[in-house]
Amino acid sequence: MVRWSSSPRTPLAVALLGSLAIAGCGASAAAMRPGASSASPAAHRTSASPAHPSPTPPRVISARRLAPAAPGGRRPGTIVAANFTGVRVFANRWVGFSLAELPAFGGFGTYPVASGDGGRTWRIAGPLLHAPAAQGAIAVDQPGVLGPRLFFAWCAAACDTVVDVTPDGGRTWWQAFLPGSVLAVTGSEAAGGGLTAVVAAPTTAADGRGAAVWFYTSPTGRRWTYRYSLSVVS
Repeated sequence: MVRWSSSPRTPLAVALLGSLAIAGCGASAAAMRPGASSASPAAHRTSASPAHPSPTPPRVISARRLAPAAPGGRRPGTIVAANFTGVRVFANRWVGFSLAELPAFGGFGTYPVASGDGGRTWRIAGPLLHAPAAQGAIAVDQPGVLGPRLFFAWCAAACDTVVDVTPDGGRTWWQAFLPGSVLAVTGSEAAGGGLTAVVAAPTTAADGRGAAVWFYTSPTGRRWTYRYSLSVVS
């Protein structure tokens, strides 16, 4: 089923983060503002608890460039049958992006696919992003767009730490491993916008106290910069 969508906006991250917090960690959704900058009021920043300290977030995460299609894999530009399952998101009336499970290396793998004609035709738009049998830790199942050239993918179930991004319509792909479980990735075309990743930080406390939610931003997916944190209320 086609889901028409313009560029993802910050309120989507707030809604996603709020529902995840209610179901899992009890975070205060009202306090979570992914659009805030590092100059956010002190009340919205993480204050470490002496009894349950949180780890320090890395300031910068650099992505690695994914290799082109491997021998035996599906080549970029190959037409994909339009009946594949998966969420489709659109940057405009014509340009769409999705993730398709296609035969790969004796099983199935996740490929990025894109359309330039409103969803009538879909083509592979990059290398294999995930092979379940060999790469369970880098699964992606949620597509996103930020304009007609920047596509990204992450795992909606917060099952890993990876975010895959192409800033040029699939010609090159960058893979970043963020320092925790990715809860949401959204985009904004506003001035100074780009991608925002919401990350559940690892905790050193057995009861989960002292954990935090970290926010990282990136204009193209090649370099992610830490912005600020929110405390997780237990």
